[in-house]
Amino acid sequence: MQPEVAFDRLTRHATQRARQRGVTRAAIDHLWSLSDQEIPVAAELHVCSISRSAIAEAIADGARPADMARLARLALVEATDGAIVTVAIIHGRKGRHYRRRIRRYWRG
Repeated sequence: MQPEVAFDRLTRHATQRARQRGVTRAAIDHLWSLSDQEIPVAAELHVCSISRSAIAEAIADGARPADMARLARLALVEATDGAIVTVAIIHGRKGRHYRRRIRRYWRG
């Protein structure tokens, strides 16, 4: 995947949230290129994240474990039209549905 492809698809909201959460452009691009899980969370949204096996494979290929640990906690929420809606940090009870592939309830 070409660098900065994911960053060009960020919405204004996603750019603002990434800045607030301290997520760099390089981290977003790296997460996008390595993501192998898509979990539906709403009617037209799904979460892109990295599985443990993909992280282990990237570390075996020479990626720094500290960088991979940071990427393991990040997720990109993507719309069906390809726009990245927000950048999330997965943690605690609120992040459970991202890890366990539990669909969130929504109206619509």
